[in-house]
Amino acid sequence: MLMLARAQCLSGRPHDALVMLQRIAKSGVAAEAMTSEDFKRTRELPEWPEVQALIEGTPPPPARTTPAPVRTTDPAPPPPAAAPLPPSAPPRPATVNQSVRLTGSFAAGGLAYDIVSRRFVVGDQLGRKLMVVSDGADHPVDLVRAESAGFHDIRAVEIDEKRGDLWVASTTGDAWTIHRMQLVSGRPLKAISVAPGSDPPLNVVDLAITAAGNLLAIDSASSRLLMLKPNGAGLEPIVKLKVDGASSVTATNEEDIVFVAHNAGIVRVDRRTKSVTAVSAGSGIQFGRIERLRWHRNSLIAVQVEDDGSRRMVRFDLNRSGRSITAATELDAKIPAAAGPTFATVAGDELSYLVVENEGSTAQFTIRRMRLP
Repeated sequence: MLMLARAQCLSGRPHDALVMLQRIAKSGVAAEAMTSEDFKRTRELPEWPEVQALIEGTPPPPARTTPAPVRTTDPAPPPPAAAPLPPSAPPRPATVNQSVRLTGSFAAGGLAYDIVSRRFVVGDQLGRKLMVVSDGADHPVDLVRAESAGFHDIRAVEIDEKRGDLWVASTTGDAWTIHRMQLVSGRPLKAISVAPGSDPPLNVVDLAITAAGNLLAIDSASSRLLMLKPNGAGLEPIVKLKVDGASSVTATNEEDIVFVAHNAGIVRVDRRTKSVTAVSAGSGIQFGRIERLRWHRNSLIAVQVEDDGSRRMVRFDLNRSGRSITAATELDAKIPAAAGPTFATVAGDELSYLVVENEGSTAQFTIRRMRLP
């Protein structure tokens, strides 16, 4: 990894080298980067003092701050107050911020966020490639294309932060491939293929990673939860869900507990006992037609599809057993209708989701972000 970081810096990618050094800072081998001429361009980056502190084992420097702009005109009047939420929902806990605006002729095929490099990974179905865009930037950069990775139409993307892996599901329509990539560089590491015409049929609509590094896949065609072990040779069926329209899967902080969204609601899956339990909800809480489901602490973050095709972002608080929704909080009710799904990811306490603002030959995408309580 140190050799890769050196190669990245010398080939004009000092920030990628910084990310790699950050990952190995505590290993005892990264000290060379503080003096070697090979890492000179990396040491010139504004983020270098933070990585140097990690290498030296000293407290990090004070966070960089940007002075607030001087206001030269009177502030605009505040927008009218939003209608109150139902009694079951507590006050709004978060503010939506725009992080990235992208314009281009691509069709989104997945979204993930790498905390270490502070970069979003976006799957492009049309271009059959993965793109990365830095937090706060305004244009993506190709990470890896089909020519080197063997991608077909990309349908799902997920990051394994602990092991530095990037997982991708792609399809030709009748055959599927699960790709394992190196997160920092996009280098292909492994490809697992499912032959066309498989029985039962396969349609992977979402991926999730457990704490132990197991890859979970939700198969909407046959309503199954599948799993690929860290050193496994293929996807293994875990449990038959017996639900209609399975759409998303999310792992939790308990290795064996998984939640799956479907047309009519949510089920809780215990992989150890292979039990599937319908999640209940209090009076007035609507939790059907969920397009994307993500875990945060003891709650579920969901993208719900409205009758007009628009979406809303909702947080569902769970009881201690995880079998019942006790409250629903609307986080964002202004996600416009789109032909494709709205992808969402939770990294730490940050929720990010990709919104299609308009469609056509040149689409405009916005990655909205909010900090979750």
